Amino acid sequence: MQSLGFTSVPPLLKYVRHAEQLGMAIEPALAAAGLQAQQLSDNSLRLPGETHERLLDYFCEHSGDPLFGLNAANFVLPNSWSVLGYITMNDANEKALQKSRHAVRDKKKVATVLGFGPRFLHSTGQAYKGGPNSGVFLQITCDDAVDLPVPDQKYTFGVVKAAQARGDFAVLAERGRRALRVHLSKNVGKDLAKLGSALQQALK
Repeated sequence: MQSLGFTSVPPLLKYVRHAEQLGMAIEPALAAAGLQAQQLSDNSLRLPGETHERLLDYFCEHSGDPLFGLNAANFVLPNSWSVLGYITMNDANEKALQKSRHAVRDKKKVATVLGFGPRFLHSTGQAYKGGPNSGVFLQITCDDAVDLPVPDQKYTFGVVKAAQARGDFAVLAERGRRALRVHLSKNVGKDLAKLGSALQQALK
């Protein structure tokens, strides 16, 4: 599996604090992520990006909240909410994601933006990694229903897209951004509807 780069302590602490508010036991979560409690007292410590992913996966599973990462971000009110869609850019997908984006905008009164990857990496994607840590990011990836080989190479365009998505998420995590990744099946339309419903519930 490709490396997810590095993460830092502050975003991990947001998850831990939210879990404590929910009455969850923290020690098993840290053990699942390969963390020791004393590591969370050093804000300058750089940790593998996989640590970030394992901790978030644990809390999502054991809290029963698939949007645990976004709900944990409520500890710091964001100034913006960005949807990073590494899925096919078509009218149906855009309509579904715009509906979710508008719901967040209207409920939370923050600026929102939707971009389809990897194309946004050369524009708004640059801004996400710089400046103040004031945004919340939802990255959406999927299994490709149809994939094509890159000419004269042993890999496919789907592999390239997945690598770009992982790299994007790794840098967000390394810079302490509040980011959550949701991976969809090949039935993107059905899964986007489920995600939209979950998001509506989280906004209540």
